[in-house]
Amino acid sequence: VAAAPRAARATAAGCPSPFAYNFHNELSAWADKVAADYPRFAKRFDVGESFQKKKILGIHLTNHADGGTDAERPNVKLIGNMHGDEIVGRIVLIQFVCMMVSEYDTNERVRELLDTVHVFVIPTINPDGFERGQRASAGGVDLNRNFPDGFRDQRNSIAGRAPETQAVMQWSAQRNFVLSLNYHGGAVVANYPYDQYRRGENRTRDGPVDSVSPDDALFKALARTYADSHTTMANSLHDHCSCCETTPDVYDVLTGKVRTCCLSSFGGSVCFDRGITNGAHWYEVHGSIQDWEYVYGRSLALTIETDPEKTPLPGDLEKYWLENKPALLEYLRHVHRGVRGKVTNELGHPVAATVAIADGSAHTGIDVRTWPSTGQYYRVLLEGAYTLRFSAPGHAVVERAVDAGPLGAPTQLDVVLQRMPTPPPPPAT
Repeated sequence: VAAAPRAARATAAGCPSPFAYNFHNELSAWADKVAADYPRFAKRFDVGESFQKKKILGIHLTNHADGGTDAERPNVKLIGNMHGDEIVGRIVLIQFVCMMVSEYDTNERVRELLDTVHVFVIPTINPDGFERGQRASAGGVDLNRNFPDGFRDQRNSIAGRAPETQAVMQWSAQRNFVLSLNYHGGAVVANYPYDQYRRGENRTRDGPVDSVSPDDALFKALARTYADSHTTMANSLHDHCSCCETTPDVYDVLTGKVRTCCLSSFGGSVCFDRGITNGAHWYEVHGSIQDWEYVYGRSLALTIETDPEKTPLPGDLEKYWLENKPALLEYLRHVHRGVRGKVTNELGHPVAATVAIADGSAHTGIDVRTWPSTGQYYRVLLEGAYTLRFSAPGHAVVERAVDAGPLGAPTQLDVVLQRMPTPPPPPAT
């Protein structure tokens, strides 16, 4: 197996970081230096260890000087380099960290994010695969086929999974992530759930269909945000497909732009809708991190394919960062839309509650949970009228009508759940 290219390797830790490939010990030194140089904005954390006992490391970005707990700002997770030979996402996230810690005073978008969001950045969860230049982990596992998916694998358990998968699952369970994003390579597209079909559901004989999630309209809007803010994603032509210039149903006559197109495992070509695609519509995947994040983590998760090359020459890395930089910044802003608030009991104590879109509402969506320590919840929603249902064991259910706020102005909705009387014990016999 060929190792990852080492030309123009980084030799200095910290920021600014060269556009270069680097070994894991260099990545670790970089993270330590960033945390030491920018303690106000960056803290290093470790998720766990890889098959070969390398630390899976991350950077926690926020304005730490403001204090406060993780629950008092929405949490976002960014992951790169799940597949060891798909490297651009790793570089994008390293450059993103450097931008965030160094541009607080000069970049309004950066300042807004650091003051209002907790961003957890993991440049690679497959350090072994990266250094071996291979897709799978050193244990031979495709990590994006190794997560519980809620369809065929309904055991949300770490048992029998790769150490990298176990580490991400255990670490993620400690927080309520509102948005998640993981980077891959091999195409240029924003991919949204579901990545697989329910049992008994499949592609039609005429071709692929979407595997629709309860938040399908919201996912399409989030994916569209990334694709339209990317410098090429919404109008570029995939390298493997030559149909799109002339085929009427894939050429956008209104804009004059070509829809992104790619080969499908179904046979023939599937053209993306201006840079976005439903996962299963493109090709079916079982055990993806995207579906796990959504089904079990209650996080709105996208998969971003950054480039057709997977392992480009070092001289092309800056180009890919500049393509993804505006898209990532704009995507993260969408954590501030919809509805948020606190759920407490009549004594003002936080309640570990479930927040769901009530039956009969004009919209659908997966339920989310409050932070047990604070009762805080964040529900990203498209603008519109909703009925939200708040429930918790031992408490009376409450439903509230609410208008979800637009980007930058989420609606605040605090709810009090009344405790139900504890029934008396049965009489002694």
